[in-house]
Amino acid sequence: MADTDKVQPGDPPWLRTAFEFLGEREIPGPVINPDLKAVVASTPGAIDDDIPWCSSFVNFCIEEAGLQGTNNRSARSWLGWGTSTNTPVRGCIVVFKRGAEGSGQGHVGLYLSGSPQTGIRIIGGNQSDKVSIVTQNLPFLGYRLAPDQGGLSMADVDDILNKLELLRVGDKAGKFDAHDFASLEGVALKLDDARADINWLKQSVKAIAAATGAKLPAEG
Repeated sequence: MADTDKVQPGDPPWLRTAFEFLGEREIPGPVINPDLKAVVASTPGAIDDDIPWCSSFVNFCIEEAGLQGTNNRSARSWLGWGTSTNTPVRGCIVVFKRGAEGSGQGHVGLYLSGSPQTGIRIIGGNQSDKVSIVTQNLPFLGYRLAPDQGGLSMADVDDILNKLELLRVGDKAGKFDAHDFASLEGVALKLDDARADINWLKQSVKAIAAATGAKLPAEG
């Protein structure tokens, strides 16, 4: 049986980057660990490893893989990144709630194994002031898939928005054809569990069509 706390052959590149930093820790006082300087600097703000840097660590790993992160030091910023899923895969983002109710605080890491019921095993930064692997029992908020894991990239989102705008205003001929409608659904089909997303998109399209008087092609 594979040891989930070690790098696996199919791990995504950002998870492999995270493992490379395993054990790196803060240096007490004004001096920053030079190996963590680029991590903290990947999000705007003071270059200081005494501030919360769990989101910076995830952002750094994601950007090292050539993807766009949230560029935000808030752990909960990752709830708006990628695509939500109920079926986690190794390396997907995991967001937790931390602090008092309504504080907006959170924690974020990369999924290795487990579940909200049994405890979620993650690798993350700023865990006991270092990059470590822990079984996290904080209240669970959500899993987020990266584009390379079947989630929607920002390009996919732009494509969806462009097609919705096309439906609202029409193309040069004032039409929104069956090909446009089919490709809109095709984007969402990239997700393994995307049926709810597809239905949401269809409802959005139909609502815009009703509001603008546009005619939709018959669904196949």
